[in-house]
Amino acid sequence: MTALIVTLTGPSCSGKSHVAEILSSRHGFGEVTSTTTRDARPNEVNGQHYHFVTPEQFQAAVDAGEMLEHIGFNGQHYGATREAFSTQFARGRPVAIVVEPNGAVQVKRNAEALGWQCITVFIDCPVELAFRRHAERYALERAHDQVKAAGSCAKRLVQAASIERDWRIAADYDHVFGASQTPADADHIVARILEAAERVIAQPAASSSAHRLREPLALGHRDAAHLEARFVEALQGLRGDDHHAHARALLAVAEPVLAERLAAHYSTAI
Repeated sequence: MTALIVTLTGPSCSGKSHVAEILSSRHGFGEVTSTTTRDARPNEVNGQHYHFVTPEQFQAAVDAGEMLEHIGFNGQHYGATREAFSTQFARGRPVAIVVEPNGAVQVKRNAEALGWQCITVFIDCPVELAFRRHAERYALERAHDQVKAAGSCAKRLVQAASIERDWRIAADYDHVFGASQTPADADHIVARILEAAERVIAQPAASSSAHRLREPLALGHRDAAHLEARFVEALQGLRGDDHHAHARALLAVAEPVLAERLAAHYSTAI
């Protein structure tokens, strides 16, 4: 059995996690348990939800080349070990894993070095659609605690409007799909991935296409905090259940703040 990894990358609300779940539940793809330095939450089991390790243990694994991919986030480290993938391959299972662009590049590069095959997939989600889906989620959450829901949603909106906005061009993915908005969309994406997997297994690829990584737009702390506060104010003022109108209102908040930053970011990157 060819050792095969499918990486799934995309903005929030793109449907990438649902595609990963279909590959696992219906098509025999294995799942890997990630390793992290953060503390376990009350409902989490070591070895099931994550492998929880100390920062020293994590760094030792990185230094020893045991991590196929790893990132830092909010002062903690997350990654997936080579052993986690090898375990699935030994069971005859390919692996599907959801990663950010940096993770896709790392997995592709390191998998090739090990003689494994890797297909990188990007599932897009236009910012307008992402905002509508976040508005729908907020409508459900605010019934329990509006203040908390607005704060959480505002953070997600800042992420969607800035860092995730140019993930599409952050790496040279093997396959790019539009957002998975319906079950039929998800089934189409899965079918295309399975076709690509069959081709790779029949004729393993020898070269990479995802080694380039372009840093996404990241707002400075002050700009991000300002935009987050504006989003909180706008969210708390939403009325009714017209989520399309809500998304347009939220976009109107984001666009003036982002326009100058986007122009500066891209002029510097060119």
